Amino acid sequence: QIALKNAQKHECKDKIIFLQGDLFEPFMGKIEKNSLDGIVSNPPYIDSYDFESLQPEIKDNEPKIALSGGIDGLDYYRKIIRKSPQYLKKNGFIALEVGSNQSKSVKELIFKENKFNQNIEIIKDYLGIERVVIAYRNK
Repeated sequence: QIALKNAQKHECKDKIIFLQGDLFEPFMGKIEKNSLDGIVSNPPYIDSYDFESLQPEIKDNEPKIALSGGIDGLDYYRKIIRKSPQYLKKNGFIALEVGSNQSKSVKELIFKENKFNQNIEIIKDYLGIERVVIAYRNK
């Protein structure tokens, strides 16, 4: 709902497809392969150890599936990096929000997949923490 309001405010609602669901499941029958300019995701990225030590007001009020990225916090990144190239146009991008100290690991996962070019961008937040990893599909 918030994303839709932002798109309306910036007059770009007609250029964006909003889907909600379990990763690429909502794409089935709605999105053609090799048709997207980009995919933006803020997947669950908290590892199992950090999840157990979360503040109670977070841990007790948010569904675990919305926060936990598995043992190392990278489960969803692996799935997104593996599946996204089939939906992206050539030179299409993925932009992934990452937890602190995860950008290097996500970058390595992208290199291993070998479907993205090697010019991977890292964007820092206002505190100087590497927060977003952007990769472009090979031509």
